[in-house]
Amino acid sequence: MSDDNSELISPTEATGAIVPVKQAPWHYWELLISFAISLLLQATFLPCMCSEGTVKTAFGGVFDILILCRIIIANVLNEQVKGWIFYLVLTLTSAIWITVLVHLLFVFF
Repeated sequence: MSDDNSELISPTEATGAIVPVKQAPWHYWELLISFAISLLLQATFLPCMCSEGTVKTAFGGVFDILILCRIIIANVLNEQVKGWIFYLVLTLTSAIWITVLVHLLFVFF
């Protein structure tokens, strides 16, 4: 029976070496599908026959262009971080938060 606890220490801890973690690429198909769903939701829930509807539709269009630019930049730069999850959630909930944002703007201004 020895007092050697080397089996409890990982090889990285024992050598002090830094082991790079391979990160997954962005999931572009999921992003494009969520983008299409977002466009459908925006087209369904944002427009109305008032100035508020015009502003909501304009915000939705600007938001869509910004998200598409961000996805293209991520593809060109071959990004390997999990930022795509943020954009996935942001696009799927865009009809809700754009409506709330515009309503707050019309209430306070």
